[in-house]
Amino acid sequence: MLYRLSIGIVLLFASPVFLSAQDYSDAIHSAAEAIMQAMLERDYEALGSYTYPPMLEMLNGVAGPDKTGIDLIEEMMEQIWDGGGRIDSISVGQPTPHVVAGNQLHAVIPTFMSMHVMETQVNVESYMIAISSDSGVTWTFINSSSNIEAFLPILFPEWNDELQLPPNKEPEIIWESDDEVEPAGTFKAVVPEGEEW
Repeated sequence: MLYRLSIGIVLLFASPVFLSAQDYSDAIHSAAEAIMQAMLERDYEALGSYTYPPMLEMLNGVAGPDKTGIDLIEEMMEQIWDGGGRIDSISVGQPTPHVVAGNQLHAVIPTFMSMHVMETQVNVESYMIAISSDSGVTWTFINSSSNIEAFLPILFPEWNDELQLPPNKEPEIIWESDDEVEPAGTFKAVVPEGEEW
């Protein structure tokens, strides 16, 4: 009798009904702060550990035979820092209520980042998809992108349409230089004084 009762309790805790009733917002928020901190500290191993594994596998394929997805992330980020970029502030909001999708839990958590690239301030308001494959014990993430919905069938064995993905917002770009800024794709030739073309 005691054995059957124990099995019943285990099945209850593993059922979608129980999982959907739990509040994992603190765990999602804490993990999201950790991945943002890893970005600030340029800790790419930690950044990779908080990235949704199928997304890393996809990046592994893009990186090539001699590199990993983490190597690719590091290269892209270091190009920004080497070009004079810096993150001024970064924060995460409160996650949405999670949904159950097969054996996974999914939620959306908003993010905000303000950074400088050369003499330009860029404010980015975005979101991450939070994923747990172990009943909310640990959480990994995928950054949003303009075509993220096209990758959902590739990245997720099951997807619950109850999770509404916010529309992507254009970054706010603030020019801080007093000099005249040429529009992208234009070129100005400087002719030495006294000479004509």
